[in-house]
Amino acid sequence: MTRSIGRRVVALASVLAASVALVVPATSSAALPGTDVSSVTWNVRSSWVNYLTNPAWFLWLGQGSVTPTGGAAPASGSAYTSWGSGWTEYAYSYAFAASDDNPASPRTVALTGGLDFDQSAHGIDVSLSDLRVVADGGGERLLADASYVPLGGSTVTRSDIVLGEVVDVSGGPANQVQLTSAGAEVFNGGSNGSYRAGAEFGTLVY
Repeated sequence: MTRSIGRRVVALASVLAASVALVVPATSSAALPGTDVSSVTWNVRSSWVNYLTNPAWFLWLGQGSVTPTGGAAPASGSAYTSWGSGWTEYAYSYAFAASDDNPASPRTVALTGGLDFDQSAHGIDVSLSDLRVVADGGGERLLADASYVPLGGSTVTRSDIVLGEVVDVSGGPANQVQLTSAGAEVFNGGSNGSYRAGAEFGTLVY
């Protein structure tokens, strides 16, 4: 009887594991357009922007902000996509002029400007600058110079970090930005948040 129960448990675990595997979207390496890139729009994860700009919507207290800097600007229109849940939709878009050094190796598209994310009530102060998309044989990545202020700490500045991997999601969006561990650390303010490597953080449109 014990062996029979043990086999059932193992079999059930196998089925559950297979089910989980089936619901994980497959990804593949994204690819920059073959021609020169003159502009890039970053559709940023909605739940992050919503949390910053109106975390206590029912009280209308503690609003923060997302501020484009150095030539970046809110994109006109809505880049809302219905992919994913309300936590991973990308309804907020920021446009950057871009310069493309194609065919340099590794190919780099430099974005003009950056983004500042602030929410004083929750101790969030994140700044991104020198954003760029770098593509080589290993895939496509979103790099940046970044700074954040951990709770009760001094500003941490990091240069040339890989903020996220840029991938295409099967059945979902192209050019999705998935945070690296370094990118998650930035948006967590060190170790204060809940983001992890692989978390979806928007899409890039060329």
